[in-house]
Amino acid sequence: MDRDVAERLLDRTHAFIPRIDARVSFLFTITGAQLAIAVVNLRVEDFSHLTITLLAVAYLVSAGWVVVCLYNSTFPQLENSRRSLLFFKDISGFSREDYVHAASTASPDELLEDILSQVWRNAQIVDEKYRLLRWAWRGTWVSLVLWICLLASSSWIYQRIPAVG
Repeated sequence: MDRDVAERLLDRTHAFIPRIDARVSFLFTITGAQLAIAVVNLRVEDFSHLTITLLAVAYLVSAGWVVVCLYNSTFPQLENSRRSLLFFKDISGFSREDYVHAASTASPDELLEDILSQVWRNAQIVDEKYRLLRWAWRGTWVSLVLWICLLASSSWIYQRIPAVG
C-alpha cells in the first residue's frame, strides 16, 4: 500500500472522533439539564410517596449510566499493542531526543507499518467510543421517559406545574 493512501486512511479514522465527541457533549448537556430541572422541582416531602421515590431512583440510575458511558467515551482506553512513532500516548513516553532519533531513523517501510497499525488502533478507539455513545443514547431515552414520569407524578400528586429554572 502507498504511504499517502495509508495517511489518508488514518486521517479518515481520526475524522470520526470529533463527530462522536460533539454528540457526547450534546447528551451530557441534556442529562445535566434534566438533572437540574428534577432537582429544582422535587422536594423532600415528595419522597414520602413510593411512586416518586421509585421513579427518582430509576431515573438517577439511568442518568448515572448515561454519564458513565459518556465519560468512558470521552476517555477511551489508550493502551497500544506496539510502541508507535505516531500515537500520541506512545510519543509522550519517549524523551525528546529518543523520539527525534527513532523518528528520523525509521525506514519508509517501518513508517508505513506504523501508519497502518495506527489506522487499526484508531479504528478500535473510534469503535469503542461509538459503542459507548450508542449505549448513552439508549440510556438517554430511558432516562427521558423516567424523568417525564417523575415530574408528571410529582405535579399530579401535589397539583403543581414543574418549574424549568
